[in-house]
Amino acid sequence: MSSIKKTLLYVGIILGIFTLARLMLFVSYNDFFSDLTLSQILYSFIHGVRFDLSIALTFLIPAIWFMNLPFKFITSKVAQRIFGWYIFIAIVAYIHILVGNVLYFDHVKRHLADELLLLKGDKTFLFEMVAVYKLETVLGFSFIGILAYFFRRVVDIKVEVNKRGWIIFAGVFVALFLVIRGTVGTKPISLVHAYAGGNSKEASLTLNGVFTAYHYGRRSKKTSFNFYSDEEALKNLGLENKKFPLLKKYDGKKSNYNIVVVMMESWTPKYIDSYSGKSLGITPNFDEIVKNGIKFENFYASGQRSIEGIQSALTGVPPIKGVPNLGFGLEISNVTKLGKMANDNGYETIFMQSSKRGSFYVDSIAKSLGFNKYFGMEDMPPILDYPDKKGAKFGWDYELYMKMFEEIDKTDKPFFGFMFTGTTHTPYPDLPKQFEKYEDNKKIESFYNLMYYSDWSMGQFMEKAKKQKWFDNTIFIFTADHVMAHYQTGGFKDKFKIPFVIYAPKIFTPKVENKITTQLEIMPTIIDLLGFNNDFYSYTDSIFKEREHKAFVNEGGLFGVINDSGYMKHSYGNRLENIGKKESLDTMEKEILSITQVTSKLIKDNRWAK
Repeated sequence: MSSIKKTLLYVGIILGIFTLARLMLFVSYNDFFSDLTLSQILYSFIHGVRFDLSIALTFLIPAIWFMNLPFKFITSKVAQRIFGWYIFIAIVAYIHILVGNVLYFDHVKRHLADELLLLKGDKTFLFEMVAVYKLETVLGFSFIGILAYFFRRVVDIKVEVNKRGWIIFAGVFVALFLVIRGTVGTKPISLVHAYAGGNSKEASLTLNGVFTAYHYGRRSKKTSFNFYSDEEALKNLGLENKKFPLLKKYDGKKSNYNIVVVMMESWTPKYIDSYSGKSLGITPNFDEIVKNGIKFENFYASGQRSIEGIQSALTGVPPIKGVPNLGFGLEISNVTKLGKMANDNGYETIFMQSSKRGSFYVDSIAKSLGFNKYFGMEDMPPILDYPDKKGAKFGWDYELYMKMFEEIDKTDKPFFGFMFTGTTHTPYPDLPKQFEKYEDNKKIESFYNLMYYSDWSMGQFMEKAKKQKWFDNTIFIFTADHVMAHYQTGGFKDKFKIPFVIYAPKIFTPKVENKITTQLEIMPTIIDLLGFNNDFYSYTDSIFKEREHKAFVNEGGLFGVINDSGYMKHSYGNRLENIGKKESLDTMEKEILSITQVTSKLIKDNRWAK
């Protein structure tokens, strides 16, 4: 037998074990997977191979490489036993994780995440689990013993050097690279790719515990937030101590309004005349919208990255240290799926960004949240004559707006559209001469010109929209993902303050709101405006509900809260920066530590949402 054939035999054994674990999961929790169709089940088993091979081969690279080197000594009995038993040890580790994952699934109805990191060194807990699952432990070790008996025969199979040795070795190198990446695209395979079908149960059957534990664990930092008892932490946030403390429901009447949310890359109040009071003149179209809409003066982003803004707006989950963001592991836990909710209420759901489809994994994120249409840069060929023939790295806003108009105008159902612009993201592309309002010296004036172009693109979209029958019944929400980091000055609050305007001249009277509001309120607000009576899960409420208003914000590894009395930035160990009276600061500290503890626990226990 050649080395490559023996390699494939090992891979086949490993694949069989992962498939058997998937079958165990399916059989053990048949009630959970009962609403999957036969085609979805088959797809999960087939698609799951991609994830199985990716993670299994990640830890077998040394053995597979050396096994296929075109040298005679590689075929010796000693070398083959070293390679073979190395692979067997990895298989035993996989079996332990896969079996543990099947048992763990019963508790939280999701795969392992970073629980393995938390268990490391906790021998007492591990022994307790062995005592609880005696039968499963005995069966597991029996299976390993039987496998070892037969595996020994495979290990001792004599091999020959591959014919065309170096060509085969090069082929193995390339194959390993592609299989472990799981794709030929720019982004390697990730947890969110399993959710691209929009069905979380199908994704659960597709994934395996080794893959989720590894990818979730490496995305999250080892954290253990136990500042208060669980009951006290919930009480600090005004929540009841129940299984799903964030459960909410509105009893409104379905409105059949249309909703279009525009999240604008890096739009910052200091460069918008209607917010700053300046006369830069680079956002005339948006300034007109602000004048005729509901303007929120004190609206705050949840973080400083685009994905944190998208996550907060569409799921209501704040970005928290130790909890991976949407697209990087959060999706394995249950969250509110706004796209699916709108679909269930008869809406056409459209998600698009000007960047490439896979940027930030947004293509898979959109599908995982239930949006039935998704478009990226590849779907938006240039309309204008841009001097930068290679195109903007994050796409052109004008083409994005025109694509959204095209998709909206051809639907005969109420619609929910979400747009994420990108032209104002660095690196700044060259623009047609008509948009060079300021002399471009590659400093702040470049951004001014791009804001002017982006604003013009918005204006073109709104002018076309105003001529359509659906305009009078449509609510437009304009906001940003985060502030522009470059050239930014100011205090703590200025790092998060972004524009937010609700514009619907036939529905709302223009006014200015000064209350503190946040991206976390976007999802509840949409549910409220559209009159959905579905269950949803959130710390916050609709922006129109009367209550105490505050904003929780994430600055890298630090967390903070902003309210009417001041603000606080915290390191989870110390107060780093704060303004306010002592009593207020004590309350803010409790809220910061409690929301971190509760969010982390609810996500890890899969109790954020049902």
